[in-house]
Amino acid sequence: MLLLYGVVTAQQTDDYRYYKLYEPIVSDEKLEEEDADTVVITNSTELWYRSLFDKSSVVVCNRYGVGYYDRRLIFNGITIPKIGDSRLARLAFERYEGADLHSDYISVGAIANNQTSVGVNLTTRSYLGGVTLSTAHQLSEKWSLCSDIYIRGGRDSHIQGVFTSEASISASATYKPDSLNSLSLLLLFTPSERATRKASVNEAFTLTGNHYYNPSWGYQAGKVRSANLSKSLLPTLVGSYNRELTERSDITLSLALTAGQTARGSIDWLNTQTPLPDNYRYLPSYYDHPMDIAAVTQSWVENDSRYTQIDFDGLCQTNRLFPESIYLTSDRVTRTADTQLCAIMQSRVNDALKLYYGAKALFSHNRHFKQITDLLGSNEFTDIDYFLVDDKTLFNSLNNDMQHPGRKVGVADRYSYDYALDNIVTKLFAAVEYHKNRLSLLSSAEVGAQWVSRVGFFQKEIFANSSLGRSRVLGYAPWSLSGEAKFYISPQQTIFGSLSATAVEAEPQMEFLQTEYNNRPIDNPNLATRYTFTAGYSLKLHKLALKAQIFANYNNDMHEVAHLYHDAYSTFSDVVTDNISTIAAGVEAEAHYDFAYHWQAALAASFGKYCYTGAPTITVYADTDNSLLSTERVTAAKGLNTGTTPQITSIAQVGYHNRGWRAAIEAEYHALRYYMPSLIRRTEDILSHTATKEVREQFISQQRLGNAFAVNLTLSKSFYLNRFDRREYISTAAPRFIDRHPRSRISVFLAVNNILGNNNIVYRGYETSRINKRYLWQDFQSELRPSYLLYAYPRTYYLQVKFTF
Repeated sequence: MLLLYGVVTAQQTDDYRYYKLYEPIVSDEKLEEEDADTVVITNSTELWYRSLFDKSSVVVCNRYGVGYYDRRLIFNGITIPKIGDSRLARLAFERYEGADLHSDYISVGAIANNQTSVGVNLTTRSYLGGVTLSTAHQLSEKWSLCSDIYIRGGRDSHIQGVFTSEASISASATYKPDSLNSLSLLLLFTPSERATRKASVNEAFTLTGNHYYNPSWGYQAGKVRSANLSKSLLPTLVGSYNRELTERSDITLSLALTAGQTARGSIDWLNTQTPLPDNYRYLPSYYDHPMDIAAVTQSWVENDSRYTQIDFDGLCQTNRLFPESIYLTSDRVTRTADTQLCAIMQSRVNDALKLYYGAKALFSHNRHFKQITDLLGSNEFTDIDYFLVDDKTLFNSLNNDMQHPGRKVGVADRYSYDYALDNIVTKLFAAVEYHKNRLSLLSSAEVGAQWVSRVGFFQKEIFANSSLGRSRVLGYAPWSLSGEAKFYISPQQTIFGSLSATAVEAEPQMEFLQTEYNNRPIDNPNLATRYTFTAGYSLKLHKLALKAQIFANYNNDMHEVAHLYHDAYSTFSDVVTDNISTIAAGVEAEAHYDFAYHWQAALAASFGKYCYTGAPTITVYADTDNSLLSTERVTAAKGLNTGTTPQITSIAQVGYHNRGWRAAIEAEYHALRYYMPSLIRRTEDILSHTATKEVREQFISQQRLGNAFAVNLTLSKSFYLNRFDRREYISTAAPRFIDRHPRSRISVFLAVNNILGNNNIVYRGYETSRINKRYLWQDFQSELRPSYLLYAYPRTYYLQVKFTF
């Protein structure tokens, strides 16, 4: 019955089901370092190095409203890939926050002890197990070296179709030939292949009886195969040279190179129905006849993998019925070649005043193309735009590459699109640092220029005059101003504040209507502006550390470009959303207290508002010819929660340590959570087709997510072995110990996250921009489609056994 229905619906005139809808419904859960999502006992004196707010959470929780990957990590003016605090410590780096809430900074620290650690770990989340190796050695009076390597792999124990195969290689080296010169080197390299899960609608989770249902995999020849693969081979090398020029001045020159590629795998279908199992047409709610509903429901309830998962075997069989492949898998590849340069001069005017000034530049060339990975048992196919095959006007303009019309493509060939984005940024900056008595001030300014352009390597037939070659170069002028102040009321008490204003660099992907095959820029290219503010109080005592602050993060004039099927106009469209403004503002407080000799407690709480503050403008263009379909302001967007951060978060922790034992239990609670909203469905071209005021209100209102509560546990034990200390006897009565090598030890570390096993916690929710249309004569009525969900992991375990010597 399902197969018959699929054949019938394939003949309908509304062909939008043939086209993919690229919405943010894939998991954005980051793969943590091996100990990043575990409870860590933080002594009161270490509060400023690892806050409870910076740990992983059972729900998506962006501190200050800033996403994990939106927060930059900067070393001597160079932006480097994200590194967690645990790995930074192993590489002898120290992290500290700047005035801008979107940036963290790291500096080279000292090696505490010469030591080497090897470990083996097992887990039930994202992968199965791995091995680690880290070293820290002062090789000589001039050279020091730190390295950190971990290899991990295996399938997720909770979610089918999810696996990780990854090796991370990090190393830092410092060379100091004399007191005037020093050289620091940093290598970051993490080749990986990961199969991740995708979000789905609650109907699919309910039918399968599994909150960890994953629609992005299926069986092929009896083996599990994922259609949602991500691959990375992107090393970064940073070199930083410092030389003291005079007693009061020095210069730091830094160079960073990043070269390699990343790829996002997917399954494609050409002029046929979608193979994705949780498409709304394959769910019982789509049908009206009771027999159809019963048949579809039975397939889902029985977990028939031919219907609940991607039927790779069925796709291969279907492919054999056609002369060319209609189903295939492909990679969306990005080849990166980035160079960063920075020169910083430092001048000490006097003991209280320092000046910093210099220049930096970024040269980025990213090549984007689609590459075939598997034809699923079929033959080569013609590289044309299959969406236009049935178009009565453009059916003669099908070629994706007019320079090779009718080109046949096979495995490893590029097809559909091939282009590059060039991004050049140059900046001049200056900063003043002042320390006098109890007052510390730091202010900085930065001005620059940015040039963005697109280079097309395919000449697409429907855009024959605007797809090949270089586009018009777009010029921007980013800038920033920041200041921070600290006043030490006493050695233990500090009040602090920071303020920054920034014209944010343009994101090249968001500056063109359709980067894949069109050189046309958006109509109003501009830079977004961002303003941040913090003010607070900190207290540091022997057994107590306290920090409380207010924060505000206001973003204005942002814009986004989306490519999707627009239901109101029944055509694939390029949608530009302008004048987006959001605010994240609130208060947070954190306290760590050593309430007994072996006991510690910590408490953190935050309350904030994270919402849209204005009425964005949405402009819709037909993707086939860039004709204007509509322009309107979304007044219903004002006040909507951004859906990226709970408004209330509280974390409580109790820890114990004694004779090599360490234990901690932690509880986290998150409230006032919302689905991430779709602005497109709140436009009048959708709302004007709602049947009643009640239905219109359903489109405008924002659905709440349930509160989340989880308890996490950590337990570890260190078994100390023989000492490798060097002893120097000043006298027989007063021996002096020099720990050239720490005590060798075996450490066993166990972490249990979400120990209560609550499997009803929603990690994140997304509204969809798609609607259902119920036709009445020549018009239609808009009906809501269900939102997408990702459920948080249930009880997960992490075990590590490590030997340090």
